[in-house]
Amino acid sequence: MVPVKLGASNADGVTPLMIQANPSTHQLQVNNGTSGSDQGKPQAERDQNMVPIMMAVSSADGKTPVELYVDLSTNLLLVKSS
Repeated sequence: MVPVKLGASNADGVTPLMIQANPSTHQLQVNNGTSGSDQGKPQAERDQNMVPIMMAVSSADGKTPVELYVDLSTNLLLVKSS
């Protein structure tokens, strides 16, 4: 089994959600210009197969772990391109 990329639900910051890609273009599908609210979880949650969600480093201090949120209703990774 090959694990897919997971992000944390923007609704609770805990529920792992699969991130979607376009099957024709193989491009990551994102929800641009949206954001989640901080759910206060500094560690990577894991799914039932112990696959961790994706994390990034904080743009504010360059070292604090930050969960990447996925929109609960669409499974699209939340991004802000501007």
